[in-house]
Formats: sequence, C-alpha cells, structure tokens
Amino acid sequence: MDFVVVAKKGVADLDNRALSEALEKLWRRHCRLYPGS
Repeated sequence: MDFVVVAKKGVADLDNRALSEALEKLWRRHCRLYPGS
C-alpha cells in the first residue's frame, strides 16, 4: 500500500512521536476493520 510507505517516510522525516502514535492507532484500527488488506 502506497499510503503506508508514504506515512512511514513522513513519520521518519518528522520524527514526531505524537504523530507516529496517532498513525499507529489508525493503522491498528484499519487492520481490525479490514483484515487481510
């Protein structure tokens, strides 16, 4: 998924812990709602 790659690069570039945690929560929620994607 291109979005994941872009998001991870963005987090790495910004090195923003709050943003990283927020993205992690969103990603885990996405994985629960859409298993196998």
